[in-house]
Amino acid sequence: MARIDRIMTIAFAALQVASINSRRGILYISAFTNNHNVASFQGLGRTSTHDVSRRLLHKSTVLQTSHLNSLANENAEDISTPETDELNSHSSYMKKYVVIRKNRQSMAFRNGSPLVFSGSVQSTVQYGDSNPDDVKNHKLEMGSLVGIVVDHENDTDPKKRGSSGRRGKGKKQTTEVKYNQYLVDQSTKVVNAYTMDGDFVSKEDDAQKIHKKISNGRLIGYGFFNPISMYRAFIFCHQTSHPELFKSVKATINEKHGERETTEKVLELVLRSKIKDAIRARMIQNLPSSDTDSYRLVNGEGDGLSGLVVDMLGDVAVIMASAAWCELYKDTITRVITDVLHNEHPLYSKFDEPLGIVWRNTPLRLKQDGYILEETSSESIDVEKEATPVIITENGIKYKTY
Repeated sequence: MARIDRIMTIAFAALQVASINSRRGILYISAFTNNHNVASFQGLGRTSTHDVSRRLLHKSTVLQTSHLNSLANENAEDISTPETDELNSHSSYMKKYVVIRKNRQSMAFRNGSPLVFSGSVQSTVQYGDSNPDDVKNHKLEMGSLVGIVVDHENDTDPKKRGSSGRRGKGKKQTTEVKYNQYLVDQSTKVVNAYTMDGDFVSKEDDAQKIHKKISNGRLIGYGFFNPISMYRAFIFCHQTSHPELFKSVKATINEKHGERETTEKVLELVLRSKIKDAIRARMIQNLPSSDTDSYRLVNGEGDGLSGLVVDMLGDVAVIMASAAWCELYKDTITRVITDVLHNEHPLYSKFDEPLGIVWRNTPLRLKQDGYILEETSSESIDVEKEATPVIITENGIKYKTY
């Protein structure tokens, strides 16, 4: 297994390198050789770069499939499930779970993909001591920290396509989004069921059925819930790709802090880990360097942080948000990125002056994700007078950016 993990690390690093160079249009690509040295393969143009990227992607996919099969066959005993004492514990923090269907449609994110489609959600469950009359508790709120659990039973309800159940030409393909949300009161063992919109459905005095569904399921990761987006959950820590980080997140959740404190502790753990990974991937490419100090440090889903982008422009870090969770935890994200760059980056930590931090967002993308930004002041800003240019260097050429 150690050899497989080492090969996977090398393959994913090479793939990241290919992705970075391909996006920047560079006419060469760097990749690891068998002796772990970096070698450059000269190309004739963008097509050659893409061709090498494609080959690396294919090889990485084969390795990933082999790795996942090996994990399933050799480490079946390591499959994580929510422990019984975890579900029965009393805490001010209400543990929340999203149960997804076990079928072919959910195969991708069960094996490592970070985005959970709305049609794959079977139910949501909240554990804790709460007042069922509190309307806010009837459904998971946007940005809730959730555990993603795969149902232990195969989904026998096939998704029909078109009116005849086949993929007919010209017929619009739709997926029905319908699931119940369960609120389990740990002190009374009463379960209240609600629709996905929060309307009351039923009440049961025995939580055993819900408890069994969670405890028998497979906990594959942790992420943020979004009741509006077509992606009901973003898995920012997956057991398959980040097993050690997954264990740390699980331990932090079980420390039983308050809800906001727990969420921010978990988010900080994940951000620190993935930003450091992103820094290492760019350092392999000699980014930043004396010739180039403008580059993309964090590229959203490519670095395991869907919806979050960080561009380095000289001595300024521009953080861009296109997902609701980023705006909801803006302060935590800004604090962690600032701290990692200032104190742990091999280059930026040696700067005499701290880096500038700028927060940007994309209102249209955020609106699609269900997050509406507050209206800004109607007072216009004179860009020519107010904006201060930042001098950046790319391939030895200097530019002014605003």
